[in-house]
Amino acid sequence: MEPLSSLRSCPPVPINLGFVSTEEPLDPFASLGYSSWDGGKVGGKPFNLHPSSPLRASSTLCPCCGGRTQFLLQIYAPADDAPHVGGKAFHRMLYVFACPVPGCSGVKVLRAQAGEDEGHFVEADSEVHGNGGKDDALAHHPDLCAVCGLKSVPSKRCPKQDRFFCCREHQVEYMKRVTKRLEKGEKARDLASVFKEMCIVVEEDEEGGDDEGVNLEKELEKMKAMNIKLEEDSPQAPGVGREGEGKGEEDDFFSEKTEQKDINELTGSSGVSDSTTIDFLATIGAAKDQILRYARWKDEATLWTSSQNVPVRASGDIPACGHCGGERQFEFQVMPQLLHLLNVDDDEAGVDAKDVVRSAGRFSWGTIAVYTCSNSCEVKDEGMGCYSDEFAWVQPPL
Repeated sequence: MEPLSSLRSCPPVPINLGFVSTEEPLDPFASLGYSSWDGGKVGGKPFNLHPSSPLRASSTLCPCCGGRTQFLLQIYAPADDAPHVGGKAFHRMLYVFACPVPGCSGVKVLRAQAGEDEGHFVEADSEVHGNGGKDDALAHHPDLCAVCGLKSVPSKRCPKQDRFFCCREHQVEYMKRVTKRLEKGEKARDLASVFKEMCIVVEEDEEGGDDEGVNLEKELEKMKAMNIKLEEDSPQAPGVGREGEGKGEEDDFFSEKTEQKDINELTGSSGVSDSTTIDFLATIGAAKDQILRYARWKDEATLWTSSQNVPVRASGDIPACGHCGGERQFEFQVMPQLLHLLNVDDDEAGVDAKDVVRSAGRFSWGTIAVYTCSNSCEVKDEGMGCYSDEFAWVQPPL
């Protein structure tokens, strides 16, 4: 039984790359004009495709340890162009939540979809949605958590703050970082349980259309051409300020001067001889700032960090859809470069020692490969609402 990494020897398929943009609006879903939706977003609060059925805190628990997860990103990925899917997935959203518990690599993935005239786009015309703004879900559900934007059942309202929270920890966090500081006339601090909001823009990978298969010698030549040098490990990628202010050209992690050692720090690689790892380093070296790779239902498009800890489909490592029994196939992966962008210098961010510190050090992955139902089946689940569980395979750092 061969691992899925062996499929990389097949002719490459078209791949779209996701990049974080500081020029685009932070929230690409703020407009009801879905034709302008492109890519997705990292951090902030999740945007609900179905405002009347917001994401529930109980639906986002870690599949490994059962604890609360933290919203990582979401992407807009319609699948109505697939003949066997059709209009039922005219609108389609995929959500990724990561577990912040040290040592736990759990990742939760949820899918929501709607027809062209369903969900958000019908409800936006109602009286409740008269303003058509980004707070549509809040108009339906003012009881969403003030920190993470998720709904808890039953709702928990803090009378002193006059806000709802999904858990005691978020209530305390909001009190310390926002409410008390505002009462003192001080500026509120960023919430430690919410990642910095950044827009994801998508571009086609020019290398993805190459008709030639992956060749180790060719990859080594590419590495030489890009002046790639494999150096010793660094225990942690360098931190940056939350807003990225005060950075000169020398500090720009993703500048043209970026050396391969920076990528090695993220992947944990040094002295690499694994051809899969060499392929990985050479491929991302052509676009060092990519944080996402997308190729719907194409297992062969997955870019693994190494030949180890790769799923074997024949062994059942990729479970079938729990609703329709259809095969789950690769749709996209989250790259380790995102860890650097999420990293925060605790002192600069003003993090209290007793607080839950938001830092890339609490999260760790080589890559997160997301597999979704290839039927994109419709889900009507009383416990999950309009959302369906999908599957993520987390390959650890090298």
